[in-house]
Amino acid sequence: MRVFFTIAMPLSWPAIITVGVFAFRETWDDFTWPFLVIQSDAMRTIPLGIRTFQQAELSNFPHIMALTTLASIPLAVFYFLFQRYFVRGVAASGIKE
Repeated sequence: MRVFFTIAMPLSWPAIITVGVFAFRETWDDFTWPFLVIQSDAMRTIPLGIRTFQQAELSNFPHIMALTTLASIPLAVFYFLFQRYFVRGVAASGIKE
C-alpha cells in the first residue's frame, strides 16, 4: 500500500483530475436526461432554464447570451483551478514520438 500511495497515486493525479474536469463539464451541460426526468420548475438545470427563455418566435437573444455567459463562468473557474493537472493529464495521454 505504501508503494501505491507514494508512487502510483502522485503519477495518476493528472489523469484523475482530467477525468473529473470532463465529468463535471458533461454533468453541468447535460440537457437531455434532466429534460426527460425533471418535473418541477425548481429543479431545472441551467441549460433547461436557458431553454425556457427560447420560445418559437419570441427569443430575447441578449438575455439568452447573458445567461449563457453566466452559465459558463463556473466551468471556466473550475478549469483554471485545475489547469495545471488538466494539461499534464492530456499531455501524458498523448503519443510520444
